[in-house]
Amino acid sequence: MGSTLLAATDVKTVAVIPFKSTDVTISMSKQFTNMKWSQKDTEYLTSEVITALVNNPNFKVVERQGSRLKALEEEKKFSSMTAGGMSAFGKEIGAQYLVYGDIELVEAEERPMRFESSNVTVTELTGRMIVSMRIVDVATSEIVLSKKVNQEALERVTQYSRTTPLSFMNLLKEWTVKRLVNEISNTISPIKIASIDKQQVYLNQGEGSVFKIGSVLDVFETGEKIVNPDTGEFLGTQERQIGAVRVSRIMPKFAVADLVSSAAPFAVGYVCRLPQEKYIHANIEERPVSPLSSDKPVNW
Repeated sequence: MGSTLLAATDVKTVAVIPFKSTDVTISMSKQFTNMKWSQKDTEYLTSEVITALVNNPNFKVVERQGSRLKALEEEKKFSSMTAGGMSAFGKEIGAQYLVYGDIELVEAEERPMRFESSNVTVTELTGRMIVSMRIVDVATSEIVLSKKVNQEALERVTQYSRTTPLSFMNLLKEWTVKRLVNEISNTISPIKIASIDKQQVYLNQGEGSVFKIGSVLDVFETGEKIVNPDTGEFLGTQERQIGAVRVSRIMPKFAVADLVSSAAPFAVGYVCRLPQEKYIHANIEERPVSPLSSDKPVNW
């Protein structure tokens, strides 16, 4: 090996407070009229975030059912609690980090597109979700992340497409959950270079992490902490993107990635992240479906 192996990632204990949608703005064109956003949609989004974290070996999630967490959820109004109050609550339930947030916007639109040179009918589906998420470090009472996740999607479909407004919205929700989980992982348990061997690096996370074989990760050189001089609030860490690696092998506790580009030498401890794709094209297979086909979109 070209360098000393970094210690394996410590398992972090996280409590996910149910996301809220009290003041959510809903904007749907008439084709999406039957897809009213409900409390069940909000609860399911929370559930999907929890499921993704449970399946990530770097996290231990505080169980809600039958625990003090659910009882305290019913007693307290989290939206009015200070970071210090959140910290005290986190200590009471045995969590190292608290994750909570608000769904602020859900919008979708369907527009027909006409092309004079073709008889094919094309419909453009566009959608967007904005979720404001915060993460509190229980030990320090610091809000270590306060961010609006803005996820957009676009799909152009024909009369032969399997994509429907419902399946499109399901995909938008799925990608929003992935973005939220990625932000949580980057903040609480970031992927780091554990060791370097010529044109390969070894990462300190393996199976269950946010990447897969073929994923390209941006590599960042890290520097000093950034603190608000007036409030003392932790704002982040100095970073400079210096290259990228591609994951080639995933083991239970670590992964191997090949060098893609490098503007400066890599070092053990440098942070690696999946690029944040704010804008996506829905990648739903398009092919003719017979009237007797049993293929149906999955209801999210």
